[in-house]
Amino acid sequence: MIRRFRVHTSSSKGGGRRNWLPSTQRKKPSWSIGTRCFSLDAKIVSSKQQEKYPVVIVGGGPTGLFMAHMLQSYGVPFLLLEAHSPEKRFRHPQAHFLNSRSMEILKCASRLHPSHSMYEKIRNAMPPVKEWNSFLFGPDMTSKDKMIAKVVHPVNRPLLANRDANGILTNTAADDEIFNEEGNRSFIPLSDVSVGHLAQHTFCKILYDAVLERCPERQGDESEKSPPSNKILFGNRVVACDWDETTRDWTIQTNNNNFFQTPIIVAADGARSFLREKVLSIPMDGQTTIQNLMNVHFRLSEQAEKKVPKAMLYTVFSKQVLAMIVRHGPGDYVMQIPYFAPYQTPKQDFSMEKVKGMVKAALGGEGNMEFELLSIRPWTMGSLVARDYFSNNGLFLVGDAAHVFPPAGGFGMNTGLQDVFTLAWRLALLHMTSGTNGTSTRFTLEDFGYLYQNERQPVARNNAALSVRNYQRVLGVMESCYLNHQHPKALIAALDATSPFIPFSARRQTFETLLQAALLPLGQLQVAPHGFFANRVKKNLHRLLGSGQGLPLLFPQHELQFTYSETERKRIAIDGEFINDTKAPSRCLSVGTLFPHMSAWATDDTLEVFPRLAQCESSTSVPTVFTSTLTQVSTRDLAVQLSSKHVPCLFCVVEIMFFNNLNIDDSSLALLGRELQDSLGLPFLSVRLVVICDNDSSINNNSLKDFMGGCNTATLFLEKEEWKSVTLPENLRASSTVYAIIRPDGHVAAVTSSNSRNHMIQEVRKNVYKSHERS
Repeated sequence: MIRRFRVHTSSSKGGGRRNWLPSTQRKKPSWSIGTRCFSLDAKIVSSKQQEKYPVVIVGGGPTGLFMAHMLQSYGVPFLLLEAHSPEKRFRHPQAHFLNSRSMEILKCASRLHPSHSMYEKIRNAMPPVKEWNSFLFGPDMTSKDKMIAKVVHPVNRPLLANRDANGILTNTAADDEIFNEEGNRSFIPLSDVSVGHLAQHTFCKILYDAVLERCPERQGDESEKSPPSNKILFGNRVVACDWDETTRDWTIQTNNNNFFQTPIIVAADGARSFLREKVLSIPMDGQTTIQNLMNVHFRLSEQAEKKVPKAMLYTVFSKQVLAMIVRHGPGDYVMQIPYFAPYQTPKQDFSMEKVKGMVKAALGGEGNMEFELLSIRPWTMGSLVARDYFSNNGLFLVGDAAHVFPPAGGFGMNTGLQDVFTLAWRLALLHMTSGTNGTSTRFTLEDFGYLYQNERQPVARNNAALSVRNYQRVLGVMESCYLNHQHPKALIAALDATSPFIPFSARRQTFETLLQAALLPLGQLQVAPHGFFANRVKKNLHRLLGSGQGLPLLFPQHELQFTYSETERKRIAIDGEFINDTKAPSRCLSVGTLFPHMSAWATDDTLEVFPRLAQCESSTSVPTVFTSTLTQVSTRDLAVQLSSKHVPCLFCVVEIMFFNNLNIDDSSLALLGRELQDSLGLPFLSVRLVVICDNDSSINNNSLKDFMGGCNTATLFLEKEEWKSVTLPENLRASSTVYAIIRPDGHVAAVTSSNSRNHMIQEVRKNVYKSHERS
């Protein structure tokens, strides 16, 4: 039986009902506070022992598993529930691209548990870069002599400031030299890492293993009052949830009649989220159906794989099939084929035999190309963002539960991982400041919910618009082959108009006949690759791709320059216009953005005190002013890199000053850190970035020790050129000393030219507490 109840929102006057809405100074959630809930059987509940966890994660995909990893790292006990078994969950490839920001946070997250080497395992599991740095276009996947175009992308290096990251159209096989700029110090990297390509099921298995090995089973002799251990339960589908206003806890029931209690649920249960749809009834805004597609997973034999030129993406123009095919790994491919409802259906048009014929055509039609058809799945491509990201009784949406994008550009999984990175530290602060009753003494769920939504929802909307633009770029590629995406829509509308007097079977046959007629000229690309039609298509496609209007792979501004500041958030691109999506910004330091990546130098003593500092993946020579051994590190995500097992979640107050202005006896930075910590009740660590010039006196091991601030202060050294590459707010450009506060997720909470305690506290409150001052 379905029971409905309401979280009361009336005033506490006359009835004592708890008002769960935030203050009137805030925008109310647009969905009804009346939460719909699937009722629990009271008799079953009373007979079951209910374990209680501070956080329950629902969903064992990439976002759910990464949330589990981050909560483990922050020392927050959790339970993860996943409907499927590991074997089924990690079987089918889905997303495959890890952008720059995702690789950064995976590297930092891995440093929290270096024993597992999660980041290294992810890197090592990827195919060689040369196997996925290009997109190929042709009548099939194998005919090298008939290939129409090839675009190579700069994925072998980090994104570079003020450089266009779009791919380059090439006719040569010597692609290694196209983006070979190693050692050129005139180029300024925006990150320490480059992007990655790894099938989602492989990526998830690495995350799963990393989390599982740190989830010990509960010991039988533990007392009931002992804190819960972390636990992962696959094969447990959530079937009911109930919210108790008195205890302020959720009770969750699974299909195995397991019951759990928690004050916080993280919904990572995918695009058809049970928690979003059935429990909260939060609507999704956007385009529900952009295109219907068939997802075909197939595997090539070892001999057949040798005949396919290596690429990440193949666009196949054939009279038998029009498709885009992703190579997830050696021999492992997923083909996306559009279909047009209602005149095409998965059952009638994509039988096993018909799909085998399509795959065979995509492979060149040769009989010796052996392959295994693993799965055929229909899916609907849409662009949707949840109207709200949280409920005021402790349920948060992450990943596909919060947003669904077209796959072009690969922003779905990446946006979800970054949702987690932003939400996890807030949940950690709630746990760190909780009293014996499990309630935080400083923060509320609704405060964090609004801040989380206000930061991540605009990013999702921006990425949704970008993904739609990317899909339109794909349609532009199809139009170069004289295939207009508007024609099927017009044909469907015309056939629908005849429904009163023409039977459906006849209309369906008409649609199929006209569709085949439209695809028929593509056969010339195969049989007459140098004929008139093929040359026209090649000319059209080269004009499009050569001008950068094809589908890009890298989007620097969207990957590394998104901001959480409402006052500084700007619309990077206008819907429908292809502008600036691939142009990289300069390094900048401003509130709401990520603290910029700069190559800094750390001493052995600093590395000993802060062992989570990660060495840069590509390093340069030590500056000449140093006569000691130093290690090159990145200034990105310093709050994670400088954390420890005892203080896993912290803020950094950073002082950036020139070496010749440094006073060895100056203890103001450490004092500022302590004052911020005492005033805000948040863990702070002080970081001093010392800018050095070529004419500074030599610095050796003994003199370096004079600048070390003890265990509560980290000192790193920057070359002057690194600091000069950073764009500062106009009011700070003449300052000799700059202060910044970095949040646990790497974003800047405050920037100032003075160490004004009150100003910094006010800025941090906007980022961590309510958006208005507490009374």
